[in-house]
Amino acid sequence: MKAALIFYSKTGRTKRIALRLKDLLSNAGLNVDIYEIRHRKEYLNKLLHLNPRLIMDTLLDKHVEFVGAEDFNPEGYDVIIIGSPIWYNTVVPAIKSFIKSFRDRMGSKPIVCFTTSTLNIDYSSKFKELLQSIGYKVILCKSFTTIEANRLINEFTNSIITKLKCMLSSTSGKKT
Repeated sequence: MKAALIFYSKTGRTKRIALRLKDLLSNAGLNVDIYEIRHRKEYLNKLLHLNPRLIMDTLLDKHVEFVGAEDFNPEGYDVIIIGSPIWYNTVVPAIKSFIKSFRDRMGSKPIVCFTTSTLNIDYSSKFKELLQSIGYKVILCKSFTTIEANRLINEFTNSIITKLKCMLSSTSGKKT
């Protein structure tokens, strides 16, 4: 099976989790391609959450230009995994713009989503609701609150693999 792992990471927390997921999924036999989405006009690191443009883009749900998905073709994947940090209780503008830009090309691809935050809040359920509201078929979601959560990453990876195996067996059962 082939997976696309798409994420945005400003501070590195989401990237570390995405790379760990890639390693674990690859070790389990999945072929995983990574796409790191960036804002075309990136926000400054200094006082990140006090940046007026970041606040406006996030709170007003503005479409922003992004880079990193130029070679992405959803038709080449069995599952799409999307990760985002949380800013002001929502996914980052680049990920929102990405999912809205690709919603017509994803079809009924199974989607797995995850979020990272310093708060112990289940933001991934909100991300799942957002994805489903625009037509995505989300099969699994997970919130990560600390980068030291290796056990949670391992459990999440196992859940992804189990879900994909079930989907694969039900698909092959229909063909016989």
